[in-house]
Amino acid sequence: MTKDPLSSIVAVNIRRRRKALKMSLPALAERADLSDDFLGHLERGAKSPSLETLGKLANGLGVGPEDLLRKSGGPELPGSASGRLQAYLRGLTESQKADVLAILTKLKRAERVHAMRVALGA
Repeated sequence: MTKDPLSSIVAVNIRRRRKALKMSLPALAERADLSDDFLGHLERGAKSPSLETLGKLANGLGVGPEDLLRKSGGPELPGSASGRLQAYLRGLTESQKADVLAILTKLKRAERVHAMRVALGA
């Protein structure tokens, strides 16, 4: 494994996301236009991806390149509910994002009102 800590982080994130998607290494290699062998080296941290390769992998995994650079313990990678929401929001216009935020705010407010009613025995 390479001694470059960033390559190790990217390696872990590529593998974790690929497995979360239940995608084989050859399937990701095809989606990212990379060889199986090279992708295997990247997943083991034996090689460091170029920025172009990082972009291809991110696209193949349905995430932003920044998601592949995050240390574990940071924001969850897509595959989780948070990650799926982030991926969904990436495809929206700013106006659409504002609408989603308004809906989520109303849901949170309704949840608080319900909790208060339950607490008051209403």
